[in-house]
Amino acid sequence: MNATAMRGAALIAAILIAAVIAGIAVALTSRDQFSILAVTRLRETAVADNLVHELEAQAVRVLATDLEESRHDGLEEEWHTIEMQSQRGDLAASARLDDAQRRFNLNALAFQPADAASGAPADAVPPAVEEAPEQPDNESVSRSNSSATRAFADIVPGIRDGAGGPSAPAAESAGEDDEELSAQQIAVVRFHLLLQALELPAEIVPALLDWLDSDSETRFPNGAEDEYYTLLDIPYRTANGPFAEVSELLLVRGMTAEIYAKLSPFVTVLQPAATINVNTAPVEILMSLGPGIDRATADLLASSRAVLPLPDIAALMRHPLLAGRPLLESGLATGSSTFELHVRVEGDGPPMFHRCLIERTSPERLRVVRRDRLYTDG
Repeated sequence: MNATAMRGAALIAAILIAAVIAGIAVALTSRDQFSILAVTRLRETAVADNLVHELEAQAVRVLATDLEESRHDGLEEEWHTIEMQSQRGDLAASARLDDAQRRFNLNALAFQPADAASGAPADAVPPAVEEAPEQPDNESVSRSNSSATRAFADIVPGIRDGAGGPSAPAAESAGEDDEELSAQQIAVVRFHLLLQALELPAEIVPALLDWLDSDSETRFPNGAEDEYYTLLDIPYRTANGPFAEVSELLLVRGMTAEIYAKLSPFVTVLQPAATINVNTAPVEILMSLGPGIDRATADLLASSRAVLPLPDIAALMRHPLLAGRPLLESGLATGSSTFELHVRVEGDGPPMFHRCLIERTSPERLRVVRRDRLYTDG
């Protein structure tokens, strides 16, 4: 090999060595940068968690004060209209409260024992004492309830014997008097009415009830138990118990992305006995309270409560807009014991979102029962 060739080979080797060294340097630099970013993100997450705790404390104070001043919960009140804020260094957080009981509770479709018909906690603050309005006689009330019960039962044919509705244990909880419906059966009827209001198919109901119940018997038609889900391309089993998340709906037979997108804003997941707050419920939920409540009536009801909130369920039952429409008091309330705190934390990086579930049983008893980190402002 001549001198020129040797010099060329040496030059190429030097260039290769320099390229390798440069690559190693870039890799080390990138790794260090990623490590720095990771540490920074961890620090921001820790600060964000502290901000969330501060906003939770603010929310607890607001909710405690609200319960001392008012026995109902409406969208016009400070707990709903106020925006809470907190800041630490470069991070700023804002939060708002929402009523978790303004939506339909999916777990109300699960079997409830007879003593769970009321959604109020045992130690909840009693409603304000007001001058009692003139009450109709017991016979008139009985006739009205019987008429409403029959109207509810007509929405879901066969609901008393479990067809398309609750399984046998829940149906039996109504007792020997077939004029009564259990809390679960009433919830099933209201869910059917909600689907009607949203123009969604009722065919999803049997599979939804199968997902919730504790047995392995498939409802007909369109029900689904383990024998259906375990044969899917990605097999899994039914929960056979209450929902843990609204997104769990996507696992239920017949639930499509389109149906979920329309339904999910109007449903929630709480304890089975949690009630619907008629002072905060959206129009579509008001349409589901009983047969014959059309959108126009629900719109007027929502407008009227913005001016004069309903103090109790008796006021709803005798509301002029609902005269002649069958209603049942079960599962309804004018106040709430569970609220959602939605937190947004902003800094130099992407925003962080948190959702906290706050339970309120008295002005002195409030607690955070759940915390979730979200990817979007939910």
